[in-house]
Amino acid sequence: MSVAQIPAHAAPPSSPPAPPAVTVDPLAPGGGAQATPPPATESGDFSNPPADSVVPPEPPAAPPAKTGYDEASSKLTSQSASQDIYTNTDGTTTVKQYTEAVNAVDAKTGKWVDADPTLTKATSSDLSPAADDVSGVKDQSAALKAKQHSLHPVFGVDASGGTLSASTNGVSVKVTPVKAPSSSKVKKDSATQVTYPAAASGSDLTYDVSTGTVKESIVLDAAPGESGAAAWSFWLDIDGGSDPAITDLGAVEVLDTDGEVAFGIPVPYVFDSSAQEGVHEAEDTNGHYVLEQVGKRWKLTVQVDRAWLNDPALVYPVMVDPTLGGVGYDAALSIASDGTIVQGGPMKVGNPNDGRKVWRGFAHYDYLSWAQWGYQVVHVSAYLHRVGGTPNGYAMSMWHAGSFTFGGNVEYMGLVRTSRPSSTSTAAGWCRIYAGSSGRGTRTRGTCSRGTRAPGCIRISRSRPRCTSR
Repeated sequence: MSVAQIPAHAAPPSSPPAPPAVTVDPLAPGGGAQATPPPATESGDFSNPPADSVVPPEPPAAPPAKTGYDEASSKLTSQSASQDIYTNTDGTTTVKQYTEAVNAVDAKTGKWVDADPTLTKATSSDLSPAADDVSGVKDQSAALKAKQHSLHPVFGVDASGGTLSASTNGVSVKVTPVKAPSSSKVKKDSATQVTYPAAASGSDLTYDVSTGTVKESIVLDAAPGESGAAAWSFWLDIDGGSDPAITDLGAVEVLDTDGEVAFGIPVPYVFDSSAQEGVHEAEDTNGHYVLEQVGKRWKLTVQVDRAWLNDPALVYPVMVDPTLGGVGYDAALSIASDGTIVQGGPMKVGNPNDGRKVWRGFAHYDYLSWAQWGYQVVHVSAYLHRVGGTPNGYAMSMWHAGSFTFGGNVEYMGLVRTSRPSSTSTAAGWCRIYAGSSGRGTRTRGTCSRGTRAPGCIRISRSRPRCTSR
């Protein structure tokens, strides 16, 4: 609707004089029409009328200004592998943090783009320095690469020259199964998966590429018995980074020159094929790593308990699942009541319907650094998306976590329903700081649904460095 103001002394329109007004008075005798008497004629001096005797109407009130992040008006101003940073119209900044890398730098433009794990043909120019820098070791031959990825993974033509090489933050690694046969040629299974047949002690090696990680699975077709393989070794060739080291939790890390994690290999997660959707999950356990330096190379051995592998209740094939990740490889963690852990990937949460154990999922977002840089955190939300498991109407609880342990919950924050494909939780207490077990800042435990990806959304404003919420 448009509104125009009427001039104060506009001339009346030319029209014939109106007849006397007639009203109907139902209470008058007969209820008939009665002529309305003309108004009394006013007298006085009308030569100097008052100015602007007509008061213009008030203009409509402006809509309230939008606060915080708005998809239509907030502008993307900065990015990293696992962050999107927006400037809002009210002067605040919104940071979207993810538990896995979702962005990558385009090699041609040098700009951040959405990660694309789709595999495409690779050339020798795509190889990392670690692919061929060890004297006397067969060079990797490039076959396939991910289109856009923060780790720049490249898969070799055959396993003997290296199945996988990757690079990030000036550090590169190459992974080669020990005694891998040259006859084990790469096979593309899908847009984001490759397999090297019989590459690791007779077992197939499968690699699945996501937006931020490369998951390696050692596929066991049968129980090892007393003499079959229950351990698998890989050469790690490293260029530009620190020596690999095993963490207190049992993962392997390689640091860059600034002392930050360049590559992380989570604790091995081992599971069978007995899972049934909506009924029960797979039988699972953890393996462990052994590191040994051999000349200029490192040998990484993955070991799994032989007795567990020989359990007749297991359903084969069994997957031994070490994964290669980058910065934030441990941003998500799942811990079961029996002590089994899963680092990275979707969080496992809740009761898997078989009564054996309960999962609790942890998500770590490093927003403490924003407060240290002189910003005030004014609002935090978690966006949760169910990627597997059984949806139901039960509410899951979200807590602050004081440590990465099954009983590490220290302060209740709220409920999230699992019956929805995705949920949002806004908790007033998220800005409080708890020292985690590794001392890297705030830890949160969000029990939201079994198998959950949890990007976090943080709105900040430039202010004195303190932490509040509203």
